[in-house]
Amino acid sequence: MRRCRAMDKRECWLWCGTAAFTVAALATVVVSSPEMLSNLETDDTQPVVLYRTESDTVHVNINTADAAELTKIPGVNVSLAEEIIRYRSAHGAFNAKEDLKEVVGMDLALYLDIEKHIVIG
Repeated sequence: MRRCRAMDKRECWLWCGTAAFTVAALATVVVSSPEMLSNLETDDTQPVVLYRTESDTVHVNINTADAAELTKIPGVNVSLAEEIIRYRSAHGAFNAKEDLKEVVGMDLALYLDIEKHIVIG
């Protein structure tokens, strides 16, 4: 490793820190739309970070969905989907999203994570 000869330690640390930040910033590519993704040329050495926009959010009607549809909700596995259907069969249609809190296996944290993905219909 080479030492900074012309700079004092403070200047050297500042330069090295700036260089490291710049490299880290250039190493991450954020794609904000499908159009940008189709125009993106990349190789396997560069990471690409994707995210979903609000319009891509999954919405599932919990009064009509089967187990396969319910598992499309992030955080809902097959077991929980079956419990939701079991509860719906025993108690009738859900009247409010909050009724999901009564389903076996549903805790407050999970409910808060999935409630934006569910609709009542």
